[in-house]
Amino acid sequence: MLFEQSDPLSTPLLRIAATWHSGRGPLPPIIGSELDYTIYNPLLSIETPAFHNDIYDLAILPATRSALEEMKVRSIAVLPLWAARKQLGALLFLSEGLHFFTIREMRTFPPLVDQMATAIENMRLFEQTQAALAETELYYRISSGIAQAGDATDLVDLVMTEILPARAERVTIIQIYNDQKGNPLEFEVVASASVK
Repeated sequence: MLFEQSDPLSTPLLRIAATWHSGRGPLPPIIGSELDYTIYNPLLSIETPAFHNDIYDLAILPATRSALEEMKVRSIAVLPLWAARKQLGALLFLSEGLHFFTIREMRTFPPLVDQMATAIENMRLFEQTQAALAETELYYRISSGIAQAGDATDLVDLVMTEILPARAERVTIIQIYNDQKGNPLEFEVVASASVK
């Protein structure tokens, strides 16, 4: 489960990023589904891994316990995904029946989760870099197009091909002529284009 937050002041989204099912018991939530932050936050926003053999021994909100019961969870391990001093999400191990986590599991899972968190953060940084490069390339093409434009029709073509390729059906440039006081006197359509 990964946390997504577009604005640092907004409530993060809890989105299921991947699941695995043993073939026994209820199916996990669907990938891409969102969970209620207010219900799951007390359980998931932790600094260190937590292994709970029985959810009925947990001091959690009734709404959180009810949500786990609806998913038929009896035992749960919550391993937070931390990278660059930011929690990216949590890896959950859920069991329908009582599961007593072994010393081996409690020693093995945390280092694996650390590696997963680093990989997820690297993937996000790579995606951000790719998006920034694409945006920079677009700005370069627009700047070059403006510099090479011979008239308003060239500018309209530039807008249609580079800036609004899938967002507009028609682009028009209008020249407005004002009097000395700034009041509009007349306007003229200088150039126009439609999506073909």
